Amino acid sequence: PPPPERTGESCTVDLDCQVPLGTIADCIPSTQQDGGLSAYVGGYCTRLGCVNNSECSADGGALCFAVGNVGTACFRTCPQPALGQSTCRASYACAEVGLPVGACLPACDATGARPCPAGQTCNPTTGSCN
Repeated sequence: PPPPERTGESCTVDLDCQVPLGTIADCIPSTQQDGGLSAYVGGYCTRLGCVNNSECSADGGALCFAVGNVGTACFRTCPQPALGQSTCRASYACAEVGLPVGACLPACDATGARPCPAGQTCNPTTGSCN
């Protein structure tokens, strides 16, 4: 798995996330294949297609989560979900994921962020849709 300290870091290509070389890690780039912006400002080091948490981190610093209907990926964990940036990098917020910890996900007010679901609005204080 990617070293847990690399999960959630910025990247441009997969190789940026493979430290030390030989680890299996992926980069979710900040630009989509059609040239548009993805919600992942600055890119996001992860492991796509994880099956369980041990593939993300031995110490709980990253966990495996479902990503919509497209599969699974490792995301960095953070304390204080739904209260803002927490320990996540700039343009990311500590999102509630139904656990005592949150996951560092793109903030709803970040450049290129996806719109909030119907009936919800972006809270710029927390970076979450409410």
